[in-house]
Amino acid sequence: MTRSLSEETDYIRSRLKHYAERGTFSGVRELPIRGNKHAFNFQWLLGAEFSLLWDPSRRELLFENLLPKLSYPSFLDREIRRFTHERSTSELPEHRRVDPGKASVRYSNRKGDGQIAVKLSNGDAVYGLKAALTFVNDLFAWLHMYHIDYLHREFGVPEE
Repeated sequence: MTRSLSEETDYIRSRLKHYAERGTFSGVRELPIRGNKHAFNFQWLLGAEFSLLWDPSRRELLFENLLPKLSYPSFLDREIRRFTHERSTSELPEHRRVDPGKASVRYSNRKGDGQIAVKLSNGDAVYGLKAALTFVNDLFAWLHMYHIDYLHREFGVPEE
């Protein structure tokens, strides 16, 4: 099903509100932003505030400042790059990976803050939002398993 850009934006807005109604997120709000971009803030994993930017003209969902105070270069930064790359490989089950035919996922470190972007190619916003949320959820689960010290330091997660 092909959707217009405004229909895709409406879908993202309504889906985020749906997650809030179900209790997955809390405090979903849309922030004013210049141009055709749409910014949404909400609390999610670990009670942290997340900032999601939807740019329909670029066909991109961006989690800004997702991972604060992440040194570049560092071991953890390199590990997150490796983890991100692995999320598009056929070694993962289809429901856990980002389909490279529909979207690409990119990690970048801007001034010591890690961010994740999902750029749509042939996929639509329905696929893109699901892929972005699944990726971020998996990333935080992976951090919890292998880099609890970072989550303790930056998100207040207990070390045990």
